[in-house]
Amino acid sequence: SHAGRCSGGRFGELYHFDAKADVFPGYVSETYPELAAKMSCVQTGYFMSSYKLAPGAYFNKTADGTFQMSFPTAPDAQVPHLDVNADTGTFVYAVSQMPPGKSYIAEASRPTWPEFLKTWSEVTKQPTRYQEITLEQFIEASPDKAFGEEAGDMFAYSSSPGYDGADPTLLKAADLEKAGIECPMTSLEEFMKKQDWTTILEQ
Repeated sequence: SHAGRCSGGRFGELYHFDAKADVFPGYVSETYPELAAKMSCVQTGYFMSSYKLAPGAYFNKTADGTFQMSFPTAPDAQVPHLDVNADTGTFVYAVSQMPPGKSYIAEASRPTWPEFLKTWSEVTKQPTRYQEITLEQFIEASPDKAFGEEAGDMFAYSSSPGYDGADPTLLKAADLEKAGIECPMTSLEEFMKKQDWTTILEQ
């Protein structure tokens, strides 16, 4: 989604969202309308593997042994998730079998962050806690300020208007299945069971 437009200008520097949305569909539709008529657009949810980019924010082991997740996202905000390595190709192939002109979001599930942690806790048998923090606190805790600003905006944007810009027209895997096209997706639990959590657990 285009964070700048979807947020009414509140998020003007979420570059890894807006740079893509400026091109697809914006630039292509304006510059190459014949190509755009043959095109569908796919955006992805959070990569399930993104914890590797910010392990301290996802799973910080506190003094009492609890693993705390700290994001500037409301605890009741649902966030889409995707096993990017396993499912992107499957999803795009399924989309290619549909008529053009639609927009999709590749996601396997849409848990809240506390629900994400609950699944992780069930897989690893570790105690967890979710802590909503401010954007400023997230940036301050990030090893790299520029990364903290960009990622922090993404997490805050996920609260309002929502990671997908609150676009009700986005089609999902379930819509492809209803159209008779197979589109299996890896569940969050399946993904977590395949991961080696040793580095996280041995903090």
